[in-house]
Amino acid sequence: SKTTFRSLAALRRGECSIIVQLRTGHVALRAYLNRFGHSDSPNCLLCNEPETVEHFLVTCQRFRAQQ
Repeated sequence: SKTTFRSLAALRRGECSIIVQLRTGHVALRAYLNRFGHSDSPNCLLCNEPETVEHFLVTCQRFRAQQ
């Protein structure tokens, strides 16, 4: 959308890239990497739940202070 484009245009390229990866789910988290055989398990090493974008941003105990 135009609103998304405007908000991303204000960011540096690296910041924009990370946001797009998180929004699309194409980011180097274990659940994604496991789909292609690049991770032995899709689960978070700490929480033992699938390491998805939602888990990473919202529920992972490893990042509790940042959340």
